[in-house]
Amino acid sequence: MRLNDDEIGVLLDNVQERLLIANEDGSLEILLSKIGCDDLLQKNNTGFYSYPTGKIFVLGGSECPENRLLGVAKELGLDKKRFEFCLDYKKAVKYDYRHLQYRPEYRVILAGPVPHKTSCAGDYASTISKLENTPGYPKVERLTANQALKITKSNFTAKLTELLKGGFLIAKN
Repeated sequence: MRLNDDEIGVLLDNVQERLLIANEDGSLEILLSKIGCDDLLQKNNTGFYSYPTGKIFVLGGSECPENRLLGVAKELGLDKKRFEFCLDYKKAVKYDYRHLQYRPEYRVILAGPVPHKTSCAGDYASTISKLENTPGYPKVERLTANQALKITKSNFTAKLTELLKGGFLIAKN
């Protein structure tokens, strides 16, 4: 049996629709595995799969307000619904980071200045170190300016641009 050009077009449209739905509802890994393409999924630095269209968690004290950071995201084609923020230095002390662990819908943590000792840090030297070195957390990207942790509009823009260009993040249309 051979498909004609019109049938191939219909088939490709159907496959594309199924991939988009699976990417949205969290079943992409299963679908790609069924069709022998699970090697396309990117593993993050802790060895579990997360979605390139997943959430972006922004952590740390920031002089740059949330709405300005969301403006940057919009300019880069990223939906504001993908972002979660904990920008208050004091709230970061008591924040429950466990809700980020083993959750493939979280793609990356963009980290600025955070207190060294929080409810999360345990025996680690810092909260960020714990997130970077404990299995199951999303990839952590440190935001720095002048060799210090700091969230600025420019380093936020640069990091998101880098993650988009490298394919680690994908902007949804």
